[in-house]
Amino acid sequence: MSENRVNEIIDDFLLTRESFICEDFIESVADNREEVIAILKEKLNIALDNSTRNLCLEALFCLEGSNILTPNLIYEKDVLVFKPTYKKIIFSQANPDIKCKVISFLGEIGNKETIGYLTELYYEIQDPVLKKEIIFALRSHTLDIVDAQLVLEINKAYPEIIKKDNLSGKALVDDYFQELRGTVEPFYEEKEKTPGKTVSIISIFLGLIGFMTLLPLLQIIGILILKIAKKRNENSQLIKTAQTINLVSLLGVIPITLLIIVLLIVVGITWFENLISIIGFILLQN
Repeated sequence: MSENRVNEIIDDFLLTRESFICEDFIESVADNREEVIAILKEKLNIALDNSTRNLCLEALFCLEGSNILTPNLIYEKDVLVFKPTYKKIIFSQANPDIKCKVISFLGEIGNKETIGYLTELYYEIQDPVLKKEIIFALRSHTLDIVDAQLVLEINKAYPEIIKKDNLSGKALVDDYFQELRGTVEPFYEEKEKTPGKTVSIISIFLGLIGFMTLLPLLQIIGILILKIAKKRNENSQLIKTAQTINLVSLLGVIPITLLIIVLLIVVGITWFENLISIIGFILLQN
């Protein structure tokens, strides 16, 4: 088949779109499939009107299926030029895999326009499988989604996202908290860098409690010495020693008590952070 004949078939397709049947088009260009695809790709990029460009893309879908959707063919700046074709495919009787690939392609581009368009589609589509595909496509763009309800739906779907992306629960919580905190620092890695922090605080805390138990004993010893000294009418030096022991034990309680209170606050904050991470993860699972 000559190049002119191929062009005639393509032009006929573009001009007589109402009577066009995908299967017939595939059959009519079967002998020159690669050549037709090349011409359609060229027309897709040089056609002046968006209607013709959309028809070229639809013809490419007929011949290539969803494999045609690549950044090399459709540039990011032009991606929404083809909204009519995306919508026609998504709401047609096309293979569900092709519909999902269209949604996935838009999610991979992930700019402000495609995120907005996928948000619109989410509320127009009734098919739960395609709705879920939109959630998967937007899973890494939650900070750019304006619609709060859709963000909630994405959060609810996190357990399924874990399975789809083969993520661990740890990676999920890392991702979730990174978004909340607006940081690229991994949530768990930060904790792992200082594994002995909590242990050290607890060790100091237990040491101080142990020392505090000695202070009352010291005070008891001082009181006993004082009583024995008075009963035996010992010299005043022994009495002064006993009084000094009592005073030291009493004064030692005050700063150590304050230090224990501070340590309790520090440990409480550390445990509270861990509790928040656990609660956040449980909420995501639900």
